[in-house]
Amino acid sequence: MIIAGPGAPNSVLLAFPHHYWRACAFGETKSQGKACVDLMPFVNSPHVPVVALTALALMLGGVPMAQADIKDYEFTLIEKGIKKGDAIVSVRLIHKPDGKLVPGAVIFATRLDMAPDGMEMMTASIEPLPSAELGVYRFKLDLSMEGKWRVSLAAKVQGETGTLENRLVLKAAP
Repeated sequence: MIIAGPGAPNSVLLAFPHHYWRACAFGETKSQGKACVDLMPFVNSPHVPVVALTALALMLGGVPMAQADIKDYEFTLIEKGIKKGDAIVSVRLIHKPDGKLVPGAVIFATRLDMAPDGMEMMTASIEPLPSAELGVYRFKLDLSMEGKWRVSLAAKVQGETGTLENRLVLKAAP
């Protein structure tokens, strides 16, 4: 027998074959075992009611799990206008529903080009720099000419599924 809680894929799955009890995060299997807990040791103990109530609480949302959508996050530029040449730009990663800064994102892809001025093939270097402020990510840019530049970022946000992708436009002045 399999019982699944509401809110899949973030619900809890309880599998009760004839002689083996196991609680797993929805979508996990016994062979994967990453998010599974064996309930067998508790079946023949006086704690069966406690285990059953705990399992029910898990199914009904007793343990908070990531419920945000990756669309609830965005990068925003701190400086929108900077001078041509070598420049440092900072971006904030914001959780839109509450406006809080989000630290610890893994930015795994970056691109700098002049697509806003119709020159997408005109690219330049972009290098990550350390930041002293949580939720703020800094980059060194090589803005070889004046005009509008697009900064494209792809990141993984801790605790969320999916990839955050943002394209930000800044203007390089002479």
